[in-house]
Amino acid sequence: VYPETLKKIKDFNKKIRIVHHCTDDIEAGIHKFNNYLNGLDLYDAHFTCNEFNIDYLKKISKSNFFYNALGYDHTIFYPSKDLRNNFRSLHNIDDSQFLMLYTGRIIKEKKVGLLIDVFAELQPSHPNIKLMIIGYSDTVYLQKLKNQVRLRNLEDYICFSGPVKNNELGGVYNGGDLVVWPDGITMSSIEACMCGLPSIMRNLPVNAERLNGGNAGVLFDSDKDLLDAVRR
Repeated sequence: VYPETLKKIKDFNKKIRIVHHCTDDIEAGIHKFNNYLNGLDLYDAHFTCNEFNIDYLKKISKSNFFYNALGYDHTIFYPSKDLRNNFRSLHNIDDSQFLMLYTGRIIKEKKVGLLIDVFAELQPSHPNIKLMIIGYSDTVYLQKLKNQVRLRNLEDYICFSGPVKNNELGGVYNGGDLVVWPDGITMSSIEACMCGLPSIMRNLPVNAERLNGGNAGVLFDSDKDLLDAVRR
């Protein structure tokens, strides 16, 4: 929200309380938060699910900052052999196959193409692995990824699925053996962890916090490190 807009709201009714909630790493993506940072003192309170955001923001503002930990729906996300068996049966995946997952937006910024390249390096020596890519996608980018899979002769090992409903994600995470997010951050890492599914994520402060410093998965530093992270 532009600072000018916040001032107009305050001038209209001083009883209005304005709060902000953020799940991103503000310091790392500072260029995206110019309007927010310029109006910090105009908010009555700020809630963030990352403690390191509070440490950073308190250095530049005297506003009120509160830590609000992310939660998950325990009726959906929990370990279940039944959910695992149902998911694998639905997608014709037997127990001998190792299933890697990607969930979320299928966009260039998430580097899904990098994951396909890494999978292509692994597959010849691990013929029992499969990769399922699940989520919303830009049509042009999705076609580019499908072409990438075709050129590497991986159509039998990599499949694309459209988005699934939130209440079905527990079955997805139980059905997989590993979930990989090549770049960016996602709240889904918490949900996967609650299903007992290990995650691989880029080593960003928010990811390190959600994976408990790597105890709930593997963190990697750069694109070239992803292959070794998956091999672990």
